[in-house]
Amino acid sequence: MNGELNGNHVIQSMDYNTNDNNNRQTVRLRAATYLSPSIPIEYFEIILDYLKTRLGYIDTSLRYESNTRNIIQVFADNEIDIAWISGTSHIQLAQKGKAALLPVSSVHIHPDAADSAGYYCDVIIHESLGSRVKCFAELRGCKWVYNASQSLTGHYITMKELRHLGENSSFFGHKQESASDLQSIHMILNRQSDATIVDSNCLQIFLARNP
Repeated sequence: MNGELNGNHVIQSMDYNTNDNNNRQTVRLRAATYLSPSIPIEYFEIILDYLKTRLGYIDTSLRYESNTRNIIQVFADNEIDIAWISGTSHIQLAQKGKAALLPVSSVHIHPDAADSAGYYCDVIIHESLGSRVKCFAELRGCKWVYNASQSLTGHYITMKELRHLGENSSFFGHKQESASDLQSIHMILNRQSDATIVDSNCLQIFLARNP
């Protein structure tokens, strides 16, 4: 299963100030991420450090937000200039006319998708199910955990696959919301749930840190 979304960066505005040290204009870039802890905060710090190194005339700050319910207000109040957000949050912002999608983004390659860049997610199951579950349709009746009901990965792509199978959410024996992809992974490992679907970048980073 995979769904494509071309980028998840949005930008609103920038403030320009004079740098007294070199008498040149400095861009103050106020950034925020709504994707942590599933994607480590260090990832976004690296991107901002790269921009600062390459451009040389920006000051950056990074704000960590876990509450997506306030995202429209944050942009409306001009509190941030650029943010990493979910596809669902971007749609909400776009509908309100509060932000625009950047024409550039980092590129992530899925290990099973050759050189096809896009937005990917992976279904993972507890090892105890490995002998009998070989495809999504065989997850009927399982304990399913997902990150959030408004998530592109956790909800909308899953529902799309269920409709493709002629099923609905009653396909699963039990459903539980975890609040993050990272927590969903831990719930599978701790046998609190049987299966989940998570952002591929989150999964690859987790596997790299926990070989």
